[in-house]
Amino acid sequence: VEKLDMNTLLQTESLLCLAAGHLSLALCSSTSMLAVGDVGPNEDDMDESTGEMLKSLLRGSSILSLGLMGGVNLAVNNVREICCLPHGKISDIARDWQETVYTQLLDVSTRKPASLTTMDELASIVQEHLGPDQPSCSFSSLCPEGLYASTQLCVASSILYHSQDFAETIEEITISAADASRQIMDTAIRLSLLRVGNKVSRREACKIRCEVMAEVAEFLLGFPHESKNTSVEQVVNDISSIFSTVASHTELAYLRRELDIATERGLLRSIGMRSMQFLIRGEEDGIKCSVPIESALASLPRMLKPLSRPPGAGDSAEALSLTGCASGVQHCIFSSMDSIFGVLDAILNKDAAREQSTSLIYCILACHFTAVEKTNSTISTA
Repeated sequence: VEKLDMNTLLQTESLLCLAAGHLSLALCSSTSMLAVGDVGPNEDDMDESTGEMLKSLLRGSSILSLGLMGGVNLAVNNVREICCLPHGKISDIARDWQETVYTQLLDVSTRKPASLTTMDELASIVQEHLGPDQPSCSFSSLCPEGLYASTQLCVASSILYHSQDFAETIEEITISAADASRQIMDTAIRLSLLRVGNKVSRREACKIRCEVMAEVAEFLLGFPHESKNTSVEQVVNDISSIFSTVASHTELAYLRRELDIATERGLLRSIGMRSMQFLIRGEEDGIKCSVPIESALASLPRMLKPLSRPPGAGDSAEALSLTGCASGVQHCIFSSMDSIFGVLDAILNKDAAREQSTSLIYCILACHFTAVEKTNSTISTA
């Protein structure tokens, strides 16, 4: 009878772990993520080609793909509203689980602060090294007095922020940032003049574009200053592409909304990975028997689908992408993954590993061969 009871308990534990694993997978699925934020702001004012161009910019920019450093709390609240159960239908266990899962995500701050972080600090450095007498541009006369110079200062400051790790002296970067900012300003204003044609005056077009560029420059300071860019030249090319593409306040609002959507979808993936982490926590707090562990891990390889959107992929792949998700949420996801694989490594490395079931060993190896390489915002699959 005692043996039968133990077998029943083991079977029950395995079924519960299997169900928990499937629920974690459901949170990470493209179906769940596509239900989040499928309507952007001012979409009626945004033609389809412009929207695709902005999404392409988000996917291709090393800076934007890392996601903003803030805004997680609002995204957490939005996801909680989407995932909440009807009033009175939530148990104490479910409530405790929610609080434990969301606590890690609230007020998350994972990036080391840059030595230069605010626009005022950066602008004062640029102004100090460059002095008041700077070469003027042919378009500066079209702008209201002082607007071109102040906007260029903002653009140069955003380049300095994202380049500050790539040179021995600030002066060296500042000179490069100033030269690049003039070229970026000229290119952006020229594109605006071509775009508006005779709809507005040239002076008004220059004014609007300068105002948008100043806002974009401030926007760029919200991203981590460490990215996959490895030189000042790469940073300049990345930032130049951003300033050339985002040409209006509406387009910037659309880009912000895309980042918010990516963060909310990333939160679902983080919650799913965190839930799996609760199951696989090592012998002290987690499951101890091999069969329930194997049941829980059955869903893990599918949870580790590529987190980057491959070229030509459809909406489902885009929903699974972490590109543009807040940097803190990306950190939480990879932190949960590191914890899970740390426990799996411990199982494989134990002296008693040979005593584990062969199927569990194969299951763990399958998980390892699914996630073999982790970069800033992607997981590559074997």
